[in-house]
Amino acid sequence: MNYTDTQLKQTLAKMLPEMLIWDSISLHYLNHGAHGENIGDLVDDACLLHLCWLVEQRLQAYEANQYGFILDEQSTSRFVMVHATWQSKVIALCKVKGIMI
Repeated sequence: MNYTDTQLKQTLAKMLPEMLIWDSISLHYLNHGAHGENIGDLVDDACLLHLCWLVEQRLQAYEANQYGFILDEQSTSRFVMVHATWQSKVIALCKVKGIMI
């Protein structure tokens, strides 16, 4: 199934709720100020691979193995973890974590 970047960004926000918020248009960092939650800076595309990495770091060992297999199935590269796009990583993370896009 093909997903839009918008759908994938919304789903990434679900995986990092303490850090990200989707405001119906774009992805933002969530700032925790003295008066509660505030929408912070816009997440630019250059940060999306790093955000995927943050989710990857939270995977259990069995989830990490499954994640690697899913990415491997999606790619023709031997160096799949290095060359995978943020979109491929979000899709694989959703499959591992059982999150609907």
